[in-house]
Amino acid sequence: MAFTREEWIASLNENQRHRREREPAPASLLRMAAVSMDKLTGSEEWDAYLKLVAARIDDLEQSITATREALSSPTIVVYEEMIALKIRLAGHEGAIVALRDILALPRSIMEGDKGASNG
Repeated sequence: MAFTREEWIASLNENQRHRREREPAPASLLRMAAVSMDKLTGSEEWDAYLKLVAARIDDLEQSITATREALSSPTIVVYEEMIALKIRLAGHEGAIVALRDILALPRSIMEGDKGASNG
């Protein structure tokens, strides 16, 4: 069966309407995923976890310093070694970004929750 242009547009609109009905709004998603703030901050387990994350960031920063020193060394003359160092550097920098996001998560959830309750 071939659709006319009007039938095709009506079908698209109907599909979009059904999709919107099935997908909850972002505010309702926040309410569904509401997390007790005392579970995010102040618990011994969470604080221990955040200390481990902070220690991992420190380790990665030291490794980045060492990798940058190695990259600037005149003794690295093999192309594959230089590329391996650059890959390590990029990986460590990316890991630090992710770990800093983890450290900021409780605050961003609390700020997002405040924004949702104000709106």
